Amino acid sequence: MDGVEWIRGRMSSLTCAACGRPYDRQRVRVLAQREGLFFLDLACPECGSEAVAIVSVEQTGDRTSRIEVGDLAEGAPVSAVDVLDMHRFLADFDGDFQRLFGPRGKGPAGTAGA
Repeated sequence: MDGVEWIRGRMSSLTCAACGRPYDRQRVRVLAQREGLFFLDLACPECGSEAVAIVSVEQTGDRTSRIEVGDLAEGAPVSAVDVLDMHRFLADFDGDFQRLFGPRGKGPAGTAGA
């Protein structure tokens, strides 16, 4: 059994946050898999609500695994102010991700930034 089918089977023990019914393995869609992380789209067969989750799988013994499920929808919702702030940021962004995410005070290739 491959990792996708294995994780789909395990997710059938989860229940929908809206109605409490268990997810059906046919309604669990794996969006991406990277090493021990699975990104899932979960659709409830009863009420139709959908959720997106990130699942971490860690081998703990010979045949046992530890599974942690985190809801990607956790946190504050995106507001109109957030959208406007991002619009303003992108209007002036020059595409220099190295400067944006690099170490503070450093420009490209480790040189002193402005």
